[in-house]
Amino acid sequence: MKTFDYFKRTTIIVVLVIVVLGISLETVRSDFLFKLTKNNNITSTADTSSYNALDPKEFNAINTENFLILYDQEEIVSPRLAKNVENTINYMKKKPQSMEIGAFDGTTKGFETIIIALQDLTKIKKLDALITYVDNGGRVLFAESPLVSDSLYTIYRKLGINSIGPYVNEKGIKLTSNILIQGKGMEFKGDFIENAMIFFELNNNSTIYAVTDKNNPLMWGYTYGKGKFLVFNGSTLQEKTSRGLIAGALSLINDNFIYPIINTKVAYIDDFPAPFGNGKENTIYKEYGRDNQRFYRDIWWPDMIKIAKNRGVIYTGVLIENYNNSIKPPFNTAQGQEKENLIIYGREVLKLGGELGLHGYNHQSLVTDYSKSTATSLSLGYKLWQSQEDMELSISEARKYFADIYPKYKLRTYVPPSNVLSDEGREALKNSLPDLKIIASIYSEDPYDKSYVQEYSRSADGILELPRVSSGYHFDQVTNWDIFNAITSIGVFSHFIHPDDVLDPARTKNKSWDQLFKEFDQIMEIIYDKYKWLRPMTASDAGTAFEDYLDSQVVFKKDKNKIDGYVNNFHGELNYILRTTSKIGRLDHCSITLIDNNTYIVQAKAAHFTIELGDQS
Repeated sequence: MKTFDYFKRTTIIVVLVIVVLGISLETVRSDFLFKLTKNNNITSTADTSSYNALDPKEFNAINTENFLILYDQEEIVSPRLAKNVENTINYMKKKPQSMEIGAFDGTTKGFETIIIALQDLTKIKKLDALITYVDNGGRVLFAESPLVSDSLYTIYRKLGINSIGPYVNEKGIKLTSNILIQGKGMEFKGDFIENAMIFFELNNNSTIYAVTDKNNPLMWGYTYGKGKFLVFNGSTLQEKTSRGLIAGALSLINDNFIYPIINTKVAYIDDFPAPFGNGKENTIYKEYGRDNQRFYRDIWWPDMIKIAKNRGVIYTGVLIENYNNSIKPPFNTAQGQEKENLIIYGREVLKLGGELGLHGYNHQSLVTDYSKSTATSLSLGYKLWQSQEDMELSISEARKYFADIYPKYKLRTYVPPSNVLSDEGREALKNSLPDLKIIASIYSEDPYDKSYVQEYSRSADGILELPRVSSGYHFDQVTNWDIFNAITSIGVFSHFIHPDDVLDPARTKNKSWDQLFKEFDQIMEIIYDKYKWLRPMTASDAGTAFEDYLDSQVVFKKDKNKIDGYVNNFHGELNYILRTTSKIGRLDHCSITLIDNNTYIVQAKAAHFTIELGDQS
């Protein structure tokens, strides 16, 4: 009898467990739990308490980090180079002044550094004033290889040059210093870096920071009198992707150089969640025995989760409702597998601490008119929308589709399909996506002029322009160059990938998923190992960090033994890069971490912070 009662109880328990598991599974598969999901992070810091270290008069009296940029409007590269240098210095929250060379009368007083952003030194009528300026303790950066002229022969010895050779075009760059943070010893080969330069033989007292593939000097510094010259013997500083070199050059030419950074690490998955379809890609099926749907569920997504957990990555997934090409209403709501993907993958992105944003109703870029940019995008199979109203209706449908599952969750981040967005498309977003705070497209310049290229900024309408710097699964030198320059100049890692890249032999370069996974993991491993100080964030959290950086105003009072930082509109957590050869002493209201040789990350804890400096390390 007891045996019977035991089996009876056991049977009841087993049945109850099965019922509970079944109810739990159905609850998870249903959208019940997701209707309770919301995101409370707020990208605006307008309501956050802020503090001022100085009144405006005191602030302006200390704000003396002035940089003079001399350029020649008649040269092709010079204005573009000057603008790139100016933008780099603006991100550092210092004071650049660009001046056409014809207006330069030799006045050098009040400038911390003078940048020569032109080739023809004969245009500098007061060249002797620059030499005297350096001799008395000033700093001059030659940001482009000069033309051979009598003016160059007048000063070349003072630049650390022993002899002047022929003009050459050379490729690649080897970093013999940490001019890019954690970059010493790195080599970047290939056609993507090519410099028009002069073959120089240097003085033994010149400090070489970078050379070409053929080991010819590309960047060096030379002490003259009480000051210093730094020469970039090339032409690539005009490129946006070389801003890290500019930031590094300014850091190495000046003593105890400190500047603010954004300090964020963001990873986007475009078209995710999205319909994967039930098709079979031959290579995937042959290798894994799975159709596309099962490959993403069983292989790709678990690998992506592994990278997130092992490399400190937080994903921002930007969803797409379907892949139809419809640009005319009505816009039908996706059902079945598409909706289930949003539930399952959306839940897991959020469980990992990530964010969900919007990519679009479909993958048609929001453009209505033919232009140089839209004509290029249309050649890739995209269509023109007939009106802004139609675009708004499609976005409203995507928002409704999302809200049906996550009614309390706000879509704050938008990524343009193919990184293409028109002015009308941007207006359509504002009208139909009420919680929009961030547009995340691309940072690098587009030679085809088809992309929505951004600077980190806040537009007049309050939307944050938060571009992505790099993309793809491939571990290659172009990607690394973009990444390391952005980290050195603005303290940002921002990368995106597409799940469907792995289905396209052209985009995979005929590599298997195992190979792509290893290469993508290698990218993330390097960022994790070399730049542990970068803060992993969602796009929305990065928006908050960016506004903290953007709204703050900072000036530094420096002497041989101390740096005082004064911040107005201080709130949140503010970060700075400090380059100094001095030993770090007592700290007040800040913390410092060594991140490279003579390079530190400074975290300010209050509106006034102090770093005491010791002897040379």
